[in-house]
Amino acid sequence: MATPAKENKSLLKRISMILAAPPTITTKDYYEMKKLCAPGTVDAKEAFENKLREDKTKKFFETVKHVKPVYSARQWEDDYKKQRFNQKFMRQVKYRRPKDFVDPFKPDEPHSSAESPENNRTMRRSFNSRGGLM
Repeated sequence: MATPAKENKSLLKRISMILAAPPTITTKDYYEMKKLCAPGTVDAKEAFENKLREDKTKKFFETVKHVKPVYSARQWEDDYKKQRFNQKFMRQVKYRRPKDFVDPFKPDEPHSSAESPENNRTMRRSFNSRGGLM
């Protein structure tokens, strides 16, 4: 069984080794950074990070472009049929609405007899029998 002091000592050794180790950077990244650090360049670090971000974004979109769709038309059709069946079932449920209920989706009813379809037909017939527009 290890003592806490021994465990702490081993953890401190591991931490110091990690901190003292050279940074892991590839030669490609090093040369890119070196190009950006030329004299007269403003915010070289930010430009380098932007270039890395652009490269990663470009790679991401290239992979997304080549991904095939993952769906099944048959499954969509089966789900639709189940949904329609359940909707028929829901229409059979009897319920009462409150007396003051106003249905927002109900079509407007004609307010006068002038707007009725029968009246429109008779008006059209009389207009046509008079000769239409002169």
